[in-house]
Amino acid sequence: MAMTQKDSDIIKNLVQKDSFLVLGSRITKHPFIVWDKEGGEDQIYIFTSEEKFKEKEKEFRADKYAMFGINVEQKSMKKFFIDLYSYGVSQVVIVSDEEEYAIKMENIIPKPDFSKYPENQQPLLNPSLEISVLYFLQEFTRDMPIEEKKELIELEEEMAANIARAKYLLPVRLTEEPPKDWDGKLKEGTFDIPYLSNSEGEMYLPIFADVVEFSKFNVQNDMKATIVSIEQIQKMLVGKCLGTVLNPASMGFRLMTKTLDNILKKVKG
Repeated sequence: MAMTQKDSDIIKNLVQKDSFLVLGSRITKHPFIVWDKEGGEDQIYIFTSEEKFKEKEKEFRADKYAMFGINVEQKSMKKFFIDLYSYGVSQVVIVSDEEEYAIKMENIIPKPDFSKYPENQQPLLNPSLEISVLYFLQEFTRDMPIEEKKELIELEEEMAANIARAKYLLPVRLTEEPPKDWDGKLKEGTFDIPYLSNSEGEMYLPIFADVVEFSKFNVQNDMKATIVSIEQIQKMLVGKCLGTVLNPASMGFRLMTKTLDNILKKVKG
């Protein structure tokens, strides 16, 4: 959709502000995703008015969703909008004191194009996977009886299909210096895999759907990421490791070994 003059004026006004508020999910630690049935868009809400934010938050709290506000400062706005592409947001609804106005993502900031890079240098992105997990978690954690969550089964099936076909980033600590043209493939005996553990001694394998989430985890910059399939991940869930954690620095979605086995049997046979 071509950008209109109103689109341009509203975006210009938005990015000149010191900050804005985003309606967020307390469960996923991401902007709250809403499916616009009429337009067929996956959208989020941005507010230039704190009063309007409180009104909208109250609406979703009444529907038993766990909500909170995400404050985005001007210096972080560009990164915020680019990151929206990584989990499949296609439209932003900007709410002011005067109106609610929807703008397509590509009219706010161009979608990153990595096609000019060699395939082994293109960053991994999984927007279909991530948005399906976000929708599922938002619905699954609503504070209401499970039988009242009418869309949960459909959301779970879509998420399972995306989990089965996606590729993932696995963090590793290399025990040998990689060659300058390292292609990300691992050789036995040249790496260690960091596992996460809780206070009960339970262990989980951290995996990531995109480079943004991996960078949140790799704050010391002491790890590399290699691309793996869900079948490869399945083989690593042994011993005390009870399952995986997808994007542990944000949504922290735990996928237990038995659940993963069931997903693969159902989707891939």
